[in-house]
Amino acid sequence: MHTNFLRTVLAGGAGLALAFSLGSCSLVDDIRADAEARAASQAAQKDEAKSSGSSVRQSALDPGDCIMWSDIDDSERKIPVMDCSEPHDAEVAGEYHSTKGSAHGIAFENEVNEKCGNIFDEFIGEDWESLGIAGGYIVTEGVGLVGTVTCVVVTEDIQPTLTQSLAGMG
Repeated sequence: MHTNFLRTVLAGGAGLALAFSLGSCSLVDDIRADAEARAASQAAQKDEAKSSGSSVRQSALDPGDCIMWSDIDDSERKIPVMDCSEPHDAEVAGEYHSTKGSAHGIAFENEVNEKCGNIFDEFIGEDWESLGIAGGYIVTEGVGLVGTVTCVVVTEDIQPTLTQSLAGMG
């Protein structure tokens, strides 16, 4: 059984899908080109933020990103990311989409323990708990629904004592 998990909930509005019919191929091409340009711009901004030690949105986190768990500001919904050689207190191990309708209750906690535990086993190794780290997670919620759960390994004392990636260390 895995240790208790630390939790951070980032509230965000649930996206509403609006279906509509497109009658022109050139309009579809324009929309696709705009979407590709936005994606490229967002990727460049994400890379710049990570390299400068800035904060990024949860959706911009990738496995192996080193973060400052103690500096997460729920009100801004941003997470401080840094180079793994700099002192940090946590690292992103992976993420999954929750099948639960709420980030509360025993069913959700059991899901997190199982899924994040498996992600930690794959990312660090099966002996990850012997390294003096705990499991943590960040949840994106929207209008009472759970979205993405980002699984994060955190130093037990939440002190910036890590100076390298934890990938494959367990």
